[in-house]
Amino acid sequence: MTAGLLGGLTLALWSFFSWSVLSWPSGAERSLGNEDEVLRVLVSNLHKSGIYKFPSIPRRDLKGGAEWALYKAKRRVGPYGLIVYVPHGKDFVIPIIRGIALDLVAATLAALLTSAASHLLFRYWQRVLFVFALGIFAALVSWLTFWNWDSFPNSYFLARAADVAISWLLTGLVMGWTLWPSPSRDDRVADHVQGIHSCKFGPTF
Repeated sequence: MTAGLLGGLTLALWSFFSWSVLSWPSGAERSLGNEDEVLRVLVSNLHKSGIYKFPSIPRRDLKGGAEWALYKAKRRVGPYGLIVYVPHGKDFVIPIIRGIALDLVAATLAALLTSAASHLLFRYWQRVLFVFALGIFAALVSWLTFWNWDSFPNSYFLARAADVAISWLLTGLVMGWTLWPSPSRDDRVADHVQGIHSCKFGPTF
């Protein structure tokens, strides 16, 4: 589908511009102090890729016992956080290719949803807002969830959410134009509306 392809390319181009040229989403990330020492501790204690939370959550069968009480006390006092750890390193090529593929899939799904709702989206700005709303929804159910439950900093959440919102606004501008209603579809919509009026108010002359 043309709309999905152009929408996916728009998402990919904005991602490149946002992270490589502007670099403002990554500006909300902070650097480790004394990084070499911290990394030595991590390498010595973490041996598998994964997400590690601290303080560590006790086993569920110990819930209600002394270990859970100690965990709750540690969490209230702090520090509290999580570490995304990959011991073997990571290059940039595969994530870029995978990111473009994900953008194409997401834009194609957005195009299908927009097409499904096309009988309500007669105007260009309505289609733009519909696609934009999909992006806002995605930001709310992803980054807002991380902000709430995993204590992502406000600046980081706002930067990532704004990045998503801008990318889908631009995508909506492109896809709204690509999904311009065809005359045949307009005729079908007009016939449908006329049929509704005929059912409600009798024959239309």
